[in-house]
Amino acid sequence: MHYGQFKTGLRDAYEHRGGIKSLRLGSLALDWFTEIQREAAFIINSGSSSDVTASGHVTNWTRPTGQVRQFSLFNSSGRSDDTTGDYGYRGDVKKKKLVFPQLKSMARFAALFGSSLRNLRLNGMGTQSALSAHEENSMSVRALGTDHIVRFHLPVFSNPKAHVHLDDERFHYREGELYFFHHGCVHAAANHGTTARYHLVFDCFLDETLFENVFPGSPSPDSGFDKALIDDASMQGEPFVFPEFVCEDGRVIKTGIRYGRKAPTPIDFYRNNYPSLFKWLPQTRLAQTTPGA
Repeated sequence: MHYGQFKTGLRDAYEHRGGIKSLRLGSLALDWFTEIQREAAFIINSGSSSDVTASGHVTNWTRPTGQVRQFSLFNSSGRSDDTTGDYGYRGDVKKKKLVFPQLKSMARFAALFGSSLRNLRLNGMGTQSALSAHEENSMSVRALGTDHIVRFHLPVFSNPKAHVHLDDERFHYREGELYFFHHGCVHAAANHGTTARYHLVFDCFLDETLFENVFPGSPSPDSGFDKALIDDASMQGEPFVFPEFVCEDGRVIKTGIRYGRKAPTPIDFYRNNYPSLFKWLPQTRLAQTTPGA
């Protein structure tokens, strides 16, 4: 799979027409991952978290249930309960820093993504907890093209009954393995196990450098990250159908995922910024991007 094929797969999945929903990208060396677990435990036990179930939380629109907490690990304030670093554009990355720079194994992990890193969160779910099905806009248009924001998961503490859902499939992500997670799909996360689930969840700005660094088909930038072979990266989940899901604009869709969603194109940029020149075209909402599961 090359870069162009990946972007085509992203677009198809964004429109809920199959495409690339999830990929297993590789695994971390055991000693490195063990240190990440130790550092995550330190954050969980001593850091301040934000409560996703609180009505004012930026991710509360995803309708969380049970105990759902977030530690924000990459922002400009240096506070792990500050969610404002979840947003931003490429230029904002220079203003952000790791909240726990002394945690060397996590810093090494973040370095895999370099200047593409948009946010880094440690997301926790207690037993019998979930984020309900929701749809995010992972693409935005600009004058000369389309920007893709791509999401990744690294399960740090998990159990066999912790799942993520993408469109009409359900997946289990294993500890110590890195996954691409297409948050433009209708998606959800649930923990029905007897232990808490914690994932490192983070978004990046897609470009060819990021693609070469972490996706299969090219050498790994860190000897501790064992990339999956191209043929081993694809994933097939168990069938699972959402009865309904919520959109970022508050709409609740009850007619299934194939309701006619279209990926934005550069023409949408001009139509929204120069409407007088495009009166003959119907107006569409310019895509925004907000973090979720």
